[in-house]
Amino acid sequence: MKGIHWIGLVSVLGVVGCGGSGGGANDNAPLVVFESTRDSAQSQIYSIKADGHGLKRLTNTPLANALPRLDRQGDKIVFVSSRDNTDEIYIMNVDGSDQTRLTHLTGQSYFPSFSPDASHIVFDYIAAPGVDDVYTMNADGSNPTPLTSDGKSIGPRYSPDGTHIVFSTTRSGHSEIWTMNADGSNQTQLTHDNDSAFYPVYSIDGTKIFFESSRDGTLNIFSMNSDGTSETNLTHSSFQEGSPCPSPDGKSIIFNSSESSSTIGLYMISVDGSNRKKIYESGAVESDPSFAGP
Repeated sequence: MKGIHWIGLVSVLGVVGCGGSGGGANDNAPLVVFESTRDSAQSQIYSIKADGHGLKRLTNTPLANALPRLDRQGDKIVFVSSRDNTDEIYIMNVDGSDQTRLTHLTGQSYFPSFSPDASHIVFDYIAAPGVDDVYTMNADGSNPTPLTSDGKSIGPRYSPDGTHIVFSTTRSGHSEIWTMNADGSNQTQLTHDNDSAFYPVYSIDGTKIFFESSRDGTLNIFSMNSDGTSETNLTHSSFQEGSPCPSPDGKSIIFNSSESSSTIGLYMISVDGSNRKKIYESGAVESDPSFAGP
């Protein structure tokens, strides 16, 4: 995998509940899904409330399940698994039930994400090692269609209105953030920093894009306007921090951080970078958190 993501995949067999964090849970706290190695060397998918309560294990397999993404409605999770000895995209209900394989391509598939109406899934298809392109397909896995053809594009996400897709690509020589129409037309470069910029995601209202970049020496969370202007470092951290995802109310961003040097945990900040707080950390690796939406 790329960036600071982990995967190592194969078979989803059941749902195992895990103990929460004790009392004081907020029933209105939004749900987060993420991958973790807390219970095994291979990552599994979990859900937890954004207040750190209600931890639940959703997959339980010999090898890993990773890169979970909730749909906007909070009903379905799309994720990556290798239960059939190849990395493929699967879908399941938010409680972990009804796990179903969607992709049946000759290569490997990563970084799936729903369209706002959950009718389509955009993803990264690897036809051969080092040859990555952005694809889209119907939510039932039918009609996989390439949107890029440079062999260098990864990490796509839809805009909140479904008209655009933001992604990262090395086609200019460095990993930069680009955008395109949802049909693949009008591909436009947004960042021009000659440095690493990865895994962009739109804000809930579509006016901002959050992403990770190492331009200031370590991997941090950045924001910019959706036209690429006003790039801002939000975390200013000496740790490795990535995989940003906005909260459903648009006020916060959840991400993973190596703030504790021996592990990776889940943290949250306000969209202006203030009010940093830890959400969950088990002493293992927690990464790739996702709220419902945008």
